[in-house]
Amino acid sequence: MLKYMIMEHFGGEIENNSEEMLSPEAIVRTIDQWRTHPRVDDNRIRAFAKAFCDRMSTDDRLKQSVEFMVDYQTDPTTFEIGGTREPTVHTPEQAADQILRSLQHIGMILEEVPQLLDKLLEISQKLPDESKQVVGSPNPNYAFPRSYRKSAAWDSLIDYTLSNPYFHEMFDYDLSYRRVQTNVADRYKGIHLPMSILSEKYFPEQEISWLDIGTSIGLGPRAEIKGIPFSLNLGVKRQFPDLYSNDGFDYAKDNRLAGDWVKRLEAPINYAHIDGVDLTGFNDIIQIMWVRASYYPTELHIKSITRQFDTLRQIEDPKLDFHVANFADELSVARFSAETGDRKYDFVSAVTMHHQLGGTAEVLEFDRLAKSMLSENGFYIRQGFMHVNPASPTGLFFPKNWGALDYRTIIESPGINIPPTEIFQWQNARCNELVIPGDREVNRLLRSS
Repeated sequence: MLKYMIMEHFGGEIENNSEEMLSPEAIVRTIDQWRTHPRVDDNRIRAFAKAFCDRMSTDDRLKQSVEFMVDYQTDPTTFEIGGTREPTVHTPEQAADQILRSLQHIGMILEEVPQLLDKLLEISQKLPDESKQVVGSPNPNYAFPRSYRKSAAWDSLIDYTLSNPYFHEMFDYDLSYRRVQTNVADRYKGIHLPMSILSEKYFPEQEISWLDIGTSIGLGPRAEIKGIPFSLNLGVKRQFPDLYSNDGFDYAKDNRLAGDWVKRLEAPINYAHIDGVDLTGFNDIIQIMWVRASYYPTELHIKSITRQFDTLRQIEDPKLDFHVANFADELSVARFSAETGDRKYDFVSAVTMHHQLGGTAEVLEFDRLAKSMLSENGFYIRQGFMHVNPASPTGLFFPKNWGALDYRTIIESPGINIPPTEIFQWQNARCNELVIPGDREVNRLLRSS
């Protein structure tokens, strides 16, 4: 409660931010802000923002693709699939991310799946003479993502995408039909650490079961089942009240705890079984490229990151299964339960999921169905761009503009009467530096047995 008193003292919001309506103009405004404040200060995103905004003012083809996306996402009649409305983006911020990822998706395919381009060129030769040139080739001077610190590279990719019928159609499909998917393996540090600590305290000397909802292509569970440690780069700070500071808190490094937790990241957890669930399949190469496009463009230029991605996605194990299910739909969850023999789980996680859900009712239903999967003393771990807020109908606050410490790890256990509790506040969503809130209950939960 101290946190909420301090927020009130400093005039901070504890209610959910109101969301701007989805429109082409709102999307352009959002991306235009990236010219000066790009995600994680990535200069390739800054270059993308310049190229996109400049071309939106001159290229009717790009305008029409963005308008198609908005019309599709905001017209309820287009989502009557089995009686369920299923938009894939809800806000200008999500739409901006979707556009960036769609172009990265195409850039990676052109760079890494050349046989697809060869096939298109072969098909083009069978077209009437006046249509043969529409397939063309991407600009060889701009290798993705190495050259994409220049806005000219992004502009060339946008122009090529819109000029090529196949990739223009893929672009429109990505914008309007594909669901936002992220699968940054290092985010699972925030899941591994509490599972390691709490399993020792509440499930000693037992093999534990884990359900990961929104698993994408399962990089986190694949690493966990093989005991492959995530990046061991981890900084830990503790938070203390300080009414004289700008935000009401002071922070102190805890190098001893950081060292202990790095050892925990290296130590495998003993699993009885892991199930991963997502809305889409897991092995299609175009889908895999779409998931890899969730990385920021400069991360895609770092070979160790792409190598880790490609290594992890190929892992299989008898104790690891993946399923297609929608945890905002009770019938879909019932089918999943039947597939797994009504298995209950010691830990259920949802990583970077909640900000993608479609409003209060869907968040409440998602959380209800997720918690229905817990064993008697099981723990529900949510991690994403959200804060605990007891005053909100969902019990959560979703920041509109993501900043430092907005990416958080929240645990609860209905069976042990542990309410939703923020245990980690991450410096960013790459999970290399965390802050532990100065709360007695948090310290009690995280204390090793």
